[in-house]
Amino acid sequence: EESSGGGGGSHRFVSSLAHLYNMQYFADVESAEASVAADRDRILDEVRQDPGFEKLNRIVRGAICGSIVSSRCPPVVSAVLGMPEEFHKLCDTLVDGRRGEETLSTAACVELLAAATTVAAAGGYQDIIERLMEVVQRAAAQLRAAAKA
Repeated sequence: EESSGGGGGSHRFVSSLAHLYNMQYFADVESAEASVAADRDRILDEVRQDPGFEKLNRIVRGAICGSIVSSRCPPVVSAVLGMPEEFHKLCDTLVDGRRGEETLSTAACVELLAAATTVAAAGGYQDIIERLMEVVQRAAAQLRAAAKA
């Protein structure tokens, strides 16, 4: 997406998980820049007093890592943000093993479930975890019923 920056130039945002992954190693609050030197000095003085540079760097790195984990399953993030449609589709896929016209292997369904569970657990989204466990129980019941038929 292109936008005009404050400097009058044109900028383009390119989503890149690799860049995000690398960013966690370069996060250094103390080396931050500001357009007004006095603002930079004031902000860095505040950070120095509390919480401190190392602690804020850890917080920033944690947020970056959280973004990386969350990227594994966008439907979970969408549900948490109040847009549950894609999460409901994911749950239906896990139960019936179909994504649209495509039939998924058991391994593919397990991989989807693992990604969703990882994102939900990492974010502390207990309601999503509970919903995923209900989905697993429904899927298991369907498998048992199919095996008896």
